[in-house]
Amino acid sequence: MNCPQCGILNAVENEFCSACGGRLRATGGPPAVAPVARVFRNPKRLTWWLQSLLIGIIVVEGGLAAFQLLQLRAGGAVEADELVTTVLGTGLIMAYIATIVMFCVWTYRANANIHALGAANLRFSPGWAVGWYFVPIANLWKPYQVMNEIWRASKSPNRWYNEASSSIVGWWWFWFVISNVQVSIGASPQQEALESAISPSGLISIVLDVIAAVLAFRVVKRVGLFQAEASERSVSAVFA
Repeated sequence: MNCPQCGILNAVENEFCSACGGRLRATGGPPAVAPVARVFRNPKRLTWWLQSLLIGIIVVEGGLAAFQLLQLRAGGAVEADELVTTVLGTGLIMAYIATIVMFCVWTYRANANIHALGAANLRFSPGWAVGWYFVPIANLWKPYQVMNEIWRASKSPNRWYNEASSSIVGWWWFWFVISNVQVSIGASPQQEALESAISPSGLISIVLDVIAAVLAFRVVKRVGLFQAEASERSVSAVFA
């Protein structure tokens, strides 16, 4: 069959093109998206902002947990405590909204960049890299596949399909899902803070959120570094 990337005729039983190394569609897997014409845009600034927001969430969540523990130890909340917890809860909600928006923008940019770096036979377009987060049921596993592809293609654009899946991405997604399941079962830390309520489930949610945020920070940082290094290698190859 003809390779969808370079058009060279290959044997039907081949998994990869003998000329360009691209994955052929005869393997039975999901079809690759059409190549997307993109210009590489350095994600350094977006990565910095997203990392800063994640650090902000970690700090505010930690402060909220410490304050609630002090309230429990004191045997209850007074009016001044309610004001502080409300301020912390409102700040946490605003931080989460800003982080979600920035994460979507960063994910779109990161996916567009792996197309620009020349990665072939990618499964996800920039739009769907973000869109899968908002599709019920499918958002339990599709975003993980998106991020795993971004990680592998950022690390090795030309041979990304030979890269092993990242354990960091897997652990991030595991704790992200667990954190969201915990919130769906009980009240979120933000809601409890706004209501000046204290419960063990709220403290557990805070711990899960912090773990997920720390792992997300590591994923974002590594992908940003991978893409910067891949861009430098491409420029060096052009002027070599």
